[in-house]
Amino acid sequence: MNNQEFLEYIFEKLENLDGFSSGKMFGGYVLRRYSLPIALIFQNEIFLKADAENKSFYQDAGAEVFYYHKGGKRIEISNYKVPAEILEDDTLFEKWIMTAYEAAKRIEMKKFKYQL
Repeated sequence: MNNQEFLEYIFEKLENLDGFSSGKMFGGYVLRRYSLPIALIFQNEIFLKADAENKSFYQDAGAEVFYYHKGGKRIEISNYKVPAEILEDDTLFEKWIMTAYEAAKRIEMKKFKYQL
């Protein structure tokens, strides 16, 4: 399955929810809900948005943080890989997606407060 097919699979899993869109990003995709970025999709994996409030939710479930290497250093981003068992369970996956969406809203509100 390539990234495009995986993205289509994710959209099928989210058919009970609304407001989703996607865009290409660095050879993968960004998944948005109501314009807020909530996930990254790379190499048939989905990494959900995290913040201080939901980070432990992902970590406690054994989710791995998204990272890449640049200049010999490991760079971690605040997104966590959805484990296969969560991805396979539509109810749990929707819960995880909503957790990411709530984090994205909190992050956006913090940005807005700093702009005032």
